[in-house]
Amino acid sequence: MRDMHDDIGGQLVATLALLEHEPDNGTKNNISTILKACLVDFRLIINSLNVHANTLDALLADTKSLTNTKLEKMGNDLTWDVLSLPDDVIIDPEQSLHILRILQEAFTNVMKHSNASELPLHT
Repeated sequence: MRDMHDDIGGQLVATLALLEHEPDNGTKNNISTILKACLVDFRLIINSLNVHANTLDALLADTKSLTNTKLEKMGNDLTWDVLSLPDDVIIDPEQSLHILRILQEAFTNVMKHSNASELPLHT
């Protein structure tokens, strides 16, 4: 998993860096957007395979960290009020990926379709 992250992730990041030196045009912008989306999806898949995050509590903690970093870059705040969950709630990688995708979609939709400066998450 680490090799895949380093190799493929590194190639995506390097390609994005190369694109930054190209003159702005529609093709460059489209390729850059697609590569950034690939990198986000790749990180999401790698995160779902993290054997150390096989409990719902650990998965949500990882999600909080990734989401908060992204929102801070956009100038938004994340208010995270999630109760601690029992460690015996084990989830497999496929379930992890589904949960991560649902949360990603929810956060993306809120930020895309609202003028919110704060995103609260409560359980």
